[in-house]
Amino acid sequence: MENAANALKIAFAIIMLVLAITATFSIISQAKETADAVFFASDETNFYDMSSMTKYSDSNKRVVEKDTVISTLYRLYDESLCVTIIEKADPTDPKVFNSNDYKSKKEAYNVISAYCESLTGNEFFESYQEVKTSGIYQYADDGSELIETPGSTKIYITYVED
Repeated sequence: MENAANALKIAFAIIMLVLAITATFSIISQAKETADAVFFASDETNFYDMSSMTKYSDSNKRVVEKDTVISTLYRLYDESLCVTIIEKADPTDPKVFNSNDYKSKKEAYNVISAYCESLTGNEFFESYQEVKTSGIYQYADDGSELIETPGSTKIYITYVED
């Protein structure tokens, strides 16, 4: 009988330990969620109106430097982008880089490296459009989007030399 009483004490101690660990993880998880919400709300950059930060009134465009254009080109293959660059010297012949045009990352890197060495402009107008290429989506009256079946997107970025 004494062994049964000790077994019940041990079982109770194990249940209490599991309960304490569960409660600890729950409290830490809630504290993290609260901290994330507070930090998001206190970070003023989350509420910037990006269109008011440019010297131009068109909110779909922003002015970027040459380094932004180059870094976007190098991300092209990994992020399924299509980048069009219209240079001031020859606006009738835009240079188009599409991630689907390259068989490997190395091929894309070589073509982009050669082009970046010849890129002369310093400021560019950037505009972009995100197009959903697959998936099923529903849209509410308020413009919110409900994803029924996740799909992929293709981002088209255009840089026009200023």
